[in-house]
Amino acid sequence: MLHGNSEFLCPSRWSGCPVAKSVNAVDRFHAGIGLPGIRNRSITLAMRLLTWLIVIFVLKGGIHPQSPATFCDLIRSPAKYSGKEVTIRATYRYGFEWSELYCLDCLDQGKVWLDMPVALQDTSARSLKKMPKYAGIVNLTVQGVFVSGGTFGHSNGYRYKIDPYKINDVVVLQKGAKSLEEEKGVEKRWACGGTNPK
Repeated sequence: MLHGNSEFLCPSRWSGCPVAKSVNAVDRFHAGIGLPGIRNRSITLAMRLLTWLIVIFVLKGGIHPQSPATFCDLIRSPAKYSGKEVTIRATYRYGFEWSELYCLDCLDQGKVWLDMPVALQDTSARSLKKMPKYAGIVNLTVQGVFVSGGTFGHSNGYRYKIDPYKINDVVVLQKGAKSLEEEKGVEKRWACGGTNPK
């Protein structure tokens, strides 16, 4: 409709307005309403493109998944796992001047230092509170980066270390320092590699 010398668009609520009907048709066209075939094909194409981009990203090494490994796998093949994120379950013995992760199945392969950071995630801090103060033996699950190719820990007495960012599932096996015979008995029953590990 023309109003004076300029064009006048009717509001869409005016049912008798032909311009309003044509505007609504244009709006519907841009929104994809009434054109389900084109809209569905566009969505399908976008999803396929996104899937291919994710596949390429993963294959190029953009995501470094954690290596599925046991504690003994790490120290039997240190070059394979060094610098990689790992999640392992092991026994942790600590006290005055000693702190080591180990598993009875591979005690002869070298010691692993657990490099406790000052700050851990809240869940890790709660798990660590379960550990006996000053000395003890516990089983725990550690997520962190395995490092080899140097010496670490107290007096550089450890061939490997794990820099943890998460520690959980702490199970106390022994509180405080005990006699060597008592420790061996606890380890044989409940430690990593024992008859009934906790």
